[in-house]
Amino acid sequence: MRVTGEWAVGVGSVRVTLEGREITLTKTAPLQIPQHELVAVKHKKHATLLITLVLVAIAQGVYAEQAKKSPASPSTIYVSCDNALTDAAKINAAIAASPSGSEIVICGQALINRTIRLLGRRSYRGLSRTGTVLKQADGANLKALMASSTFVDNKTWTGLPISIRHLTLDGNKAKNPGGATTGIALRSWLSVIEDVVVRNMGGDGIRIFNFALRKNPMRGAASTYEYLALRTNYGTGVVSVTGNAIRGAGTKQEKALRYVAPPGKRLIVTSVGNVIEGIQNKRSSDGDVTISSGQ
Repeated sequence: MRVTGEWAVGVGSVRVTLEGREITLTKTAPLQIPQHELVAVKHKKHATLLITLVLVAIAQGVYAEQAKKSPASPSTIYVSCDNALTDAAKINAAIAASPSGSEIVICGQALINRTIRLLGRRSYRGLSRTGTVLKQADGANLKALMASSTFVDNKTWTGLPISIRHLTLDGNKAKNPGGATTGIALRSWLSVIEDVVVRNMGGDGIRIFNFALRKNPMRGAASTYEYLALRTNYGTGVVSVTGNAIRGAGTKQEKALRYVAPPGKRLIVTSVGNVIEGIQNKRSSDGDVTISSGQ
C-alpha cells in the first residue's frame, strides 16, 4: 500500500491520499517512524522528506478508514480493536463469520477477556509487533490467549493449518495470578508462527498440545504426531533446538523431535537441553542431517 500526502508540522492532523481517496487523520500522539514502506511526505516548506514508515504509525486511522470506505477483498477481514473488553468478542465474531482461506488482520491494541478461537485454513496477522498487541484483561485468568479451535472445542483430532504473524501477546501475569495462561495453544497441523512476541505469561509462551482444553487426547491409529519437526528448504540449514518441554500420551504414533533434509539439501542441528516425557520416539531424522549429542 502506498500513502502520499502533506504533513504540516505542529498541527494535529495528517492529510493523506489512500488508494485514490483523500482522507484526514487526527494525530493524537507523536507520529512513530519505524520500518515498512518508503513514503514521500512533503513538508509545508516544500522540502521533500523520505520517511520509512510502518503503517502502524497511522494504523488506527488508515486501517479503520480503509475498512469503512473501501470494502475489503472477500478473503481479507480487518478487525479494528479499541483496547476494550469488547475486543475479544469482536475478533472471535469476525473469525467465526470468515470463509475458508481468509486472512484476518487484527489492528491496534486489544484487551482480551476470552480465548481467541482460531479456525483452520486461515491466516492471522497484526500490523507489526508494536502495532498489534493482544493483552490479557485483568482477572481473566485464561487457559490461552489464542488457541486452535480443536483445542477450545475439546475435539479428538488435530485442526487444519493456520498461520500467525506480526503481533505481540501479553499475558499480564501480575494481574492474572489465578491462571497459568499460555500465549498460543496450538493443535493444528502444518501451522506457522512467525514474527510473534510472547511475554508476561503465567504458563507457556507457545505450546503444542496433544490434548484439548478438557484433557481430551487426540485419537486415530493411522495418524503420526510430530511435536517439533524441522525441514530445510535450501542448501544447508543450521539450527539450534534447546529448552523445549514435550510431553506425550504414550502412543506409538508420537515423535518428539524430527529433523528432515530433502535430497540435495543438508541440515546441521544442535539439539540439547530438551525435556521429553511419555514419547517412545524421542528424536529421529531423514536425509543428510547432522545432530549434536544430547536430546
